Amino acid sequence: MNGLIAPEIVVPAPPDAAPIHDGRRARPSLLLFAALAGSSYIASHYIAVDHHPYMIALHGLFASTLLLILIDRDKSFATPRRHWGPLAYCGAGVAATPFLTLYGSQIVSPGLAAVLVISNALMIALLSWLLGRKRFTPVQVVAMAAGFGGVVAVTLAQGNVEGRPEGVAALLLAAALIATMTIVFEPTVRELGAVAATKRNFALSFIVALGVAAGGGLLDFHSAGQSALGLVYGLCSVGAPILLFNVGMRLVGAADAANYKLLIPFFALLYAALGFGELPDPGSTVAAGVVVASVAVYQRASIREERNPQP
Repeated sequence: MNGLIAPEIVVPAPPDAAPIHDGRRARPSLLLFAALAGSSYIASHYIAVDHHPYMIALHGLFASTLLLILIDRDKSFATPRRHWGPLAYCGAGVAATPFLTLYGSQIVSPGLAAVLVISNALMIALLSWLLGRKRFTPVQVVAMAAGFGGVVAVTLAQGNVEGRPEGVAALLLAAALIATMTIVFEPTVRELGAVAATKRNFALSFIVALGVAAGGGLLDFHSAGQSALGLVYGLCSVGAPILLFNVGMRLVGAADAANYKLLIPFFALLYAALGFGELPDPGSTVAAGVVVASVAVYQRASIREERNPQP
């Protein structure tokens, strides 16, 4: 991981620098992001039904914050004042999002949960376009639509699309939070670097989450096994993926980075087959292939755009 993030540590961009766009350099980080983010499907199988999701999220935030502090060569938390607002919003949002996702995923079918959360990729694309940060080519629009359609098709092929309304609401709120945090945080990541910005974000998120847990009477030790699960979940499914996403976002922008999120259900499907023997039916396999192909087409169009930028 250090090989991927070292440039982010030593070469922060000034606020008026021209945006970097390097799809080839971003690809390894963003593919690994999607693969790790999909591992949350595995963790969900081992969370005890009587273990409050907020405690799992709190363990995860602690582990992620510790990881980021350890790998950042600059141990300072000093931050330019112009980034205080984005950090405050994202600090609260990151503290809430894992809880909302875990809570919703426990009372909504896995397929529907995936579609609801992954919809943040479309929200990010729309917000980027509305703010003038991204102009999409027709090929990119079609590829993104096909990719999200493939995610929906995988869900329908599984035949289990159900869930309680409060779970659906929690997951949609999580998707909206992820999308708005991504857009708000993009300039901070670009200026400070991915590691420095993500470290500050998670440190603040952990403090917020710890305060909420203490004030709400949620600090409850369940078992050593569940605590270990929370730490591993935080590292593999929250901290490392968000850091890798921010590394990629700094290189290609929020909209192009978000397109890789469509691969998360594909990896979850793969883990279900390899880890739990849940083999996908032919319909799911074809739909997953469509998702992978759509992401490849989108990113190929983005690299072509780098070489021949629109006037």
